[in-house]
Amino acid sequence: MGVPFLKFPIIFGVGAVVILAMAGCKGSGASGGSVATVGKDPITEKEFYDYLQRKPVFTALNAQGQAGNVQLADPPGYQALKDLIINKVIFQLAKEQNVYPSDKDVDTELTFQREQQPKLIDDELARGLSLDDIKNEVRLQLANSNLQTKGQTETAAEATAFIKANPTKFMDPPLAQAQMVVVGPADGVKDLKSAQASVKSKEAEVDAALASGQPFGTVAKTYTAKRFATGLEANGNDFRYRETNENKMPAQLKALFDKTDELKTTPWQPMDKTNTVFVKFYIVKKVPVKPTAITPTITEKLRRLLLQQKGQKAGIDLNKMILQRIQAMKDTVKINIKQDQTMWTAFVTQVTARLAQAAGTEVPGTPAPGGAAASGSAPATTGSVAPGGAATPSAPATSKK
Repeated sequence: MGVPFLKFPIIFGVGAVVILAMAGCKGSGASGGSVATVGKDPITEKEFYDYLQRKPVFTALNAQGQAGNVQLADPPGYQALKDLIINKVIFQLAKEQNVYPSDKDVDTELTFQREQQPKLIDDELARGLSLDDIKNEVRLQLANSNLQTKGQTETAAEATAFIKANPTKFMDPPLAQAQMVVVGPADGVKDLKSAQASVKSKEAEVDAALASGQPFGTVAKTYTAKRFATGLEANGNDFRYRETNENKMPAQLKALFDKTDELKTTPWQPMDKTNTVFVKFYIVKKVPVKPTAITPTITEKLRRLLLQQKGQKAGIDLNKMILQRIQAMKDTVKINIKQDQTMWTAFVTQVTARLAQAAGTEVPGTPAPGGAAASGSAPATTGSVAPGGAATPSAPATSKK
């Protein structure tokens, strides 16, 4: 895989709004224009972009879709600047190797993506991107992919043959749609024994309500503990469990759903070690595993993945190409934002060290690979470049897993 110490970010999606704004509008802050007013006090563009560049904490969603504060490894302004530099390098390499995407290539790819996401352009425009911005993102994806697959071929017929030879890799996962009710001790109960007894009483009330024929959603709304109810009501106000793909569920929960018939409830399940919070599920609907309906889109995506793997096997290492270009251009890449200069210098030093390590040599005075970066710059993440910034997979993936 070459030099797998850097997963080069690609401008795409929400991040593009911030990055493009910082790249394209930073200079306009000096004009004194305002982005907002608080009463009679303006917030100037300069204030906005200067703070955005150094903002230390951002709100982000975790895997469960819950919002929380995260601290960035590097300031967002520097991360954006590094992304933009790397993207320029990718375009330069694509032009030199005669694989730079034409306007026709971009339009064709955009049409392909819109077939999968009909509202793609509308959604991106609503988030602040222009049509040119969107096309530039697509061009970057294509340049990235073209560099990784230069000289390789993979036909639709070969992709179809792969599907026929590996039918078990192309299966829709088992699905289970479930509702849930969560009970906890009554308010004011403090000692553990009383809390456990209170929960058992709540369980009995729920079971009695269900036995009387009340709809599960109604019972869940009535008895679910307040601290859990808000989030569950937000899921369509029907207390539905968020995940439906059983392959993405915790193993214990998947096993529980597998042995529970449709339109039946599960036994009560403890949610904590003190046995003071319990959950019961109602299986609304189940869909067993089945072969994936192979569409032209699935075949094309697989063709691209197999093509990319051929590039890997041929020894094409885009990470290494980019690192070598950054090292070669270290004296011609000029950082004009003072607070980012030291971090970029430390990054280039790491690049030199990584290339030396890959070549089996050492560079005196450089940080040890994997060690702390100089001047507060955090080491980059691992992974290899793939279109859209995703790490390149090592084996073909099915369309729905």
